[in-house]
Amino acid sequence: MKERQEGDASLLRTKNEVLEGKESDFNISDEGILYRKNRLCIPNEDELKEQIMKEAH
Repeated sequence: MKERQEGDASLLRTKNEVLEGKESDFNISDEGILYRKNRLCIPNEDELKEQIMKEAH
């Protein structure tokens, strides 16, 4: 997930803001994965979102 998040420009920008202390609603795990209010941030990839929905339901 970390690699996919880094491929999403919006999530990468948010991650950098967290590292700079500018964004407080988000946090980065020890593994480098971005979360918002303890929820995993999913990259804007239709195929990935579809796969997650299939596995979750």
